[in-house]
Amino acid sequence: MATKSLREFAGSPEEATRVEKYGEEAEDLMTALHEVIGHGSGKLSERLKGGAEPYLKEYFSTLEEARADLMALWNVWDPELKKLGLVSDQESVARAMYDNAARVSLTQLRRITRGDTIEEDHAARSRADRQLHQGQDRRHRADHARRQDASFRVKDYQKMREGAGHAARAS
Repeated sequence: MATKSLREFAGSPEEATRVEKYGEEAEDLMTALHEVIGHGSGKLSERLKGGAEPYLKEYFSTLEEARADLMALWNVWDPELKKLGLVSDQESVARAMYDNAARVSLTQLRRITRGDTIEEDHAARSRADRQLHQGQDRRHRADHARRQDASFRVKDYQKMREGAGHAARAS
């Protein structure tokens, strides 16, 4: 994230400093966990022989992207990542990942010029799934994050993790 917009939307100077230092690693790890664990995990009910898509129709892709993000957010604190040398400072990287997730509804559309159409399906699904997370999080926000001016500040990272785990299991 550009330093100017990070400073504008970060919940605190400490958050901005953490994301400046660990944000790129957090984004790379989010993508890796999203793709490998998120899309590679989960077992469908035996009743869904043809997959979930025929039942979920136009919601399938957005829900699949949301589930993959939730799995990444849940697994970022897995001690195996540190043991395997996949994360430098697990606590800081995980917090930066959650800070980014809390802030995404304020910043995700900055890449689209006003009046342009979102052409790429994956980008559109990712935007939709992140707005879905924000809606889910708002139901529990009093416990773990709060809106502050033009930012969301994470108050309790482990409660946010519990929320991601709960939502991932429900999806």
